[in-house]
Amino acid sequence: MKETQPNTLYIIGNGFDLYHKLDTWYSSFGLFLKHNHSEIYDYFLEYFGFPELDEDDAESLKDPLWSEFEANLATLDIDQILSDHSDYAANPGSDDFSDGDWDTIAVYVAKIRDDLTIKMLGLFKEFILNIEFPDKSLVDILSINKNALFFNFNYSKTLEHYYQIPQKQILYIHNRAESEEMLVLGHGMNPQKFRKQDEQPPEGLTFEELDQWRERQADDFDFSIERGRDELIQYFTKSFKATDQIIQNNEGFFQSLKSINKIYVLGHSLAEVDKNYFEKIISSTKGNLVEWIVSYHNPGELEIKKQKLLDLGLKMDQVTLLKMTEIV
Repeated sequence: MKETQPNTLYIIGNGFDLYHKLDTWYSSFGLFLKHNHSEIYDYFLEYFGFPELDEDDAESLKDPLWSEFEANLATLDIDQILSDHSDYAANPGSDDFSDGDWDTIAVYVAKIRDDLTIKMLGLFKEFILNIEFPDKSLVDILSINKNALFFNFNYSKTLEHYYQIPQKQILYIHNRAESEEMLVLGHGMNPQKFRKQDEQPPEGLTFEELDQWRERQADDFDFSIERGRDELIQYFTKSFKATDQIIQNNEGFFQSLKSINKIYVLGHSLAEVDKNYFEKIISSTKGNLVEWIVSYHNPGELEIKKQKLLDLGLKMDQVTLLKMTEIV
């Protein structure tokens, strides 16, 4: 007997975990860093411009820089880091100078880069693994089709814990906290955008003025500072969420969506950084008459979500927007 293919897909975002009373706010991760790894927390304040978090100030916990944590990972201020560590730049005129000094600042800033990528991701996994699941009696359980497929942006096992969904039906697109894999967390800006462009001379210079301009450029060039800049530029690649490659790695899952005619989006903001995934899901179900049921948290989100759905190419007559509690 031929196995029936699922016709329902659930796309699960962080709002789903928050609905189930899991403390997965990015600001809570910030507080975790503040209390346990203050050096990295301070980096976010100093080099990204994130505001100070205060448990007793609810407004500070809702700040959009923390709420949109992933997108704001692209705002690292390289020049500020280099300025703060300029004492480590090489000084060829010093009596104590050695060739190894050319790399000193690069070594220091490379540690900051690795703390903000490799170490931060490890700490984020630690944070997720330490989040407590409230007792089921304290949670309003949704009516979910347990035979569906699940495209899960979250790292926690909420679907398994409260709904007993078999892991084989869930694609943890950014990996699962309990696996050995590194979690995927990052911005969506092309890393090439952050490459320093060679400065061009002003137009209309005479040959003599051009020679003078080039001489000034050579005098201002600091090899050790540029070595540090090269190390820091790598941050943007290391913190980049390579959605195209992730999609390619999971092509089999997208191929399995051919029978889908109903899609629920639960607790996802439709953020730009994840747009490629939604486009791939839409193209994978192309030709199907697909009904979309999309959750929203507050009325202020309605128009924003409608526009994002339209931008994805969906028609509003195939979309229903509901609060999570209304999805049955």
